Amino acid sequence: MHKYFPAFITKRAELKSLRKLTPEVKANISPVLEIIPDGMSLSDLVESLKTHWNQPNHQILIDFSNPELKESNEDLYNLFRALIKVYKINALPVFTPNMSKERKELFKTLTTNKIKVAFRAKLYESNEKEVLSDFDEFLKEYKTPIDKVLLIVDCGHITAIEVLSYEYTVPRLIKEIDNAEKLIEVAVISGVFPRDLNEFTDRPEPHLLERLEQKLFNSIQEKSHLNIRYGDYGIRHPYHFPQSGKDAPTPSCSIKYSTESNYIIYRGKKSENHELGTGQYIEHSINLVNSQYFPGKSFCWGDKEILKISKFQIGPDSSAGGSEKWINISLSHHITLMSQIQ
Repeated sequence: MHKYFPAFITKRAELKSLRKLTPEVKANISPVLEIIPDGMSLSDLVESLKTHWNQPNHQILIDFSNPELKESNEDLYNLFRALIKVYKINALPVFTPNMSKERKELFKTLTTNKIKVAFRAKLYESNEKEVLSDFDEFLKEYKTPIDKVLLIVDCGHITAIEVLSYEYTVPRLIKEIDNAEKLIEVAVISGVFPRDLNEFTDRPEPHLLERLEQKLFNSIQEKSHLNIRYGDYGIRHPYHFPQSGKDAPTPSCSIKYSTESNYIIYRGKKSENHELGTGQYIEHSINLVNSQYFPGKSFCWGDKEILKISKFQIGPDSSAGGSEKWINISLSHHITLMSQIQ
């Protein structure tokens, strides 16, 4: 069974982080991958997964419900055919109740052979009664045996208020599902990161953001009659925003680093607004390596990179990397840590 369900989107930076994981970590996780309109192409996605996610014990869940996707059903069908039939990748299609009628037809086509599937219940969009009704209708409509279903309970973005609610809502919801013990697995995912870091000031000392995802999960696990699996959105906000225009998040040269109980945030400025530019990452790396939070270079690939960068000469050095590289580094550490502590 998989210990950890990280939620990804089809951005190159996030998919690249899978390449740097050890075989042991890969075997312990099951990414939940959402295809987004401004993500990598389907052909590039196939190429990435066939190269870096190609072992029998590597499971991945693929959500194609985004209403803004331009790809046709035929394009998406060919994606699954390539992954499952050609490259023998353990890819599960994900059903969400709010997906379009067209996508539901595709899902029906994909499940004619009674393959394993996933049902994603978005609690931040529906109440308990609606989720239970949608799940019952799903089982009947697609004639899917419950022992072929992996249930994802998605709590979306959470604050302390949502924790107080979901810690009771989720166990109650699972208990109300008939024969829930026959489900392949039940994973609860949530995320605490804001859409950008504007609420955190630029300073040498790190900010601490409590990992409420773990707090929520621990409480749900204590109250549930099943063995629940942990999932999160890693170091990003749960909801995807356009990367350009007025709604785009504000980028900065900042490090987001995970510990068992907190996210450690070394906040920087936009590279063009600081004399060091991307060299701010060198300063952050030095501070992190010299802190109580750094476990050493042997923990994972990302930590090895952080130690290496901390030895660079402080200055406007572009070799310290940009945002994509630091997503790779931070996710390498985060995923490795989450796969070990669950």
